[in-house]
Amino acid sequence: MRWMVVAATAAAAVWCGAGLAGVYKCTNPETGAVTFSQTPCPGESERIEVRSASAPDQSRPTIEALAEICVKEGSFKDPASVELVEIGTMGAEVITYASHRIVAHRLPIKVNARNGYGGYVGAEWYHCYLSRATSKVFMVVSAE
Repeated sequence: MRWMVVAATAAAAVWCGAGLAGVYKCTNPETGAVTFSQTPCPGESERIEVRSASAPDQSRPTIEALAEICVKEGSFKDPASVELVEIGTMGAEVITYASHRIVAHRLPIKVNARNGYGGYVGAEWYHCYLSRATSKVFMVVSAE
């Protein structure tokens, strides 16, 4: 018997909630002002169909994609020739950027890049500092 009461209460809550979900456009006949309400307005009102918006894309780039961004935006002599050898574990670090102390993601990357003479010098570790919110590259510096 108790479960029937719970089921009936739940059904009533869902049904009432669905009834209150409408939006009404109300126009004041004296001033012409338009307002919106969840309940029908006295006098002239128009029910409006409102669709819920889809949520913004909350996906984050993969570690590999972030490493590629670091390679492209790093200060390498020939960015097109940089070979990404290894990706370290991302961490956080407080850095100074534009005269402000900020917390940034630190992504260690091991790259093999050409030097100023056009020859590969062997793989070296670099630290790529990224914005925590937008994946903007603040700087890429040698870890050695």
